[in-house]
This record gives sequence, structure tokens and C-alpha cells, in this order.
Amino acid sequence: MGPRKQVRLQKDHEELLRLKRARPELLDFASVGNPPTEYQFTCKLKGVQLDATGEKAIATELHRFTLRLGSYYPSEPPDVTWQTPIFHPNIRGQAVCHSQQWSPAWSLADFVIEIGDMIRMDKFNVKSPLDRKAAAWADKNRPKFPLDERSLRPVAYNGVKFLALIAQGKINQADAVFLTRDATRAQLTEGRTLDMLRVLDLRPPLKIQCVGFNQISLDALTLLYVSTTEHGPAGVKLYIYKHETGLYVGRVDVTFDWTELENMSETVVRLPAPLVVNVAPSKDENGAGDVQGGK
Repeated sequence: MGPRKQVRLQKDHEELLRLKRARPELLDFASVGNPPTEYQFTCKLKGVQLDATGEKAIATELHRFTLRLGSYYPSEPPDVTWQTPIFHPNIRGQAVCHSQQWSPAWSLADFVIEIGDMIRMDKFNVKSPLDRKAAAWADKNRPKFPLDERSLRPVAYNGVKFLALIAQGKINQADAVFLTRDATRAQLTEGRTLDMLRVLDLRPPLKIQCVGFNQISLDALTLLYVSTTEHGPAGVKLYIYKHETGLYVGRVDVTFDWTELENMSETVVRLPAPLVVNVAPSKDENGAGDVQGGK
């Protein structure tokens, strides 16, 4: 095993441990190897299975599955083996067809969170199912989903409070990376966004001015800021999504370039008055800086 893969596997393990600590009532796992290449998960989310007759979907809240990280991981996705009864369009027997296309930018924690969403019927695909009977049942019962309002996704912070807590050192760099998902992860670990987070973390006080927002859907919006830092103004655009405990940040775009900032601004509705947040180290455990609304 090469050193780069060892680092990746170790980071995956660390993020899974954070996820387990964040959701101890919902998730547990055992691992094999150092760093681990196999995990046995137990998940306690509301899902469904068929009754003894095989004709009726009944509730179940205990799910077990194994993830094995093969020789070509993370270029190829983890191998998933299902171990408990479940009634789902994309799971049949021990076979699982994941609802999203795998990307090496995903962490294993991201992958497990998505599996949790499959369990609670928040993620499913009826167009190319493994279990056609489950697909027909799911298509008829869409208004009842998700079956569980809880999610494996940890509680995160929205908007200004998210950035303010980073600036105050109440969210560390690793947690800040963990709160983002999908392709943004590669940007955070390799690109300019991480530089921006370092600026926020290491050089307070700073000022965050909310410029505007854009509603993407009922459960998603973008929020645009201009942050005044030691390096000058920086545009910060967050893609924010809703789940049962609040909001989480799904993507972060950052730029120090005014032309790029103007392009960001074109996709948002400007606020009638700016919202300015002065962020500095604070003794207030719940504080997110002083918030001032202009008129």
C-alpha cells in the first residue's frame, strides 16, 4: 500500500470516528486493519422490510452492512454488502446499487451518510431498480418519505454563524472540511478555499457583509458575502441545504478576485439592506459575532 493511500484511509477513519461521535444513537461500527480497509456498520434509522408473507412493508430500525475498500479505492467505490432485511428499490439481498455516482472526492463518511439516506427512503432510484417490487411501492408512497426525519448528517451551522465560529476557532479546520460535501472537498483540501479558511481562523477580527441570496429550491439556497480580511475583500458563497436539525453547508465558493465576485453577484438577489457581522474572538460560547442590520 502506497503512502498516499495510507493517508487517505487514515483520514477516512478519522472522519468516520467524528461521524460516530456526532450520531452515537444512530451509528456504530467496527473496523479491520490499520488503517482500516473493512468496516462493519450498524445503523438505527427507520426503514422498511417485507413481513413474513413477503407482501407487506413493515417498519425496521436495525440495519447492518459491510464496506470493503478494494485495491483501487478511492478511484473505485467501496464494495457494499447488505446483511439485514430491507425493502428498497436499490438494495436486493446483499447487493446495493448506490443512488449517486461515486467520486474519489467523496470521503467514506459522505458515502455512509448517503447510505443512511437510502435506508430512510430519502434517496432512491425507481428508474433502474434492483428490486422492481420495492420500486413500485416507493413510487406510490413518495409523500410518506423520508421515513425518518433524523439523518446521519451531523448538525452544522448556517451562513454567518458558520463563518463566525470558524473565525473564533470554535470550528477547527478538520471540522470545516467535514461540513462540506462532494466535489467541494477536493477544493477545500487542495485549493483556495482552505486558504480562505486559514485567513478566517488565524486573522480575526474581520467583517462579513451579507450581499444577497438565491433560492435554489424549497430545501436549498445560496448566500453570498463579502469578507474584509488582511488580504483585502473576499467573496464567500455558500450553498446551504436543509435537514431535520437545521442547515448544513453543501458547497463553498471563495474568491479574492473582483471580476469573479461580480459573476457571483449576478446569480443572487441583492438584499434591500446589507447585513454586517463583525467577527472577533469572543468569550460567548454561543456567539457568532455582533450582527447589525442596515436600513
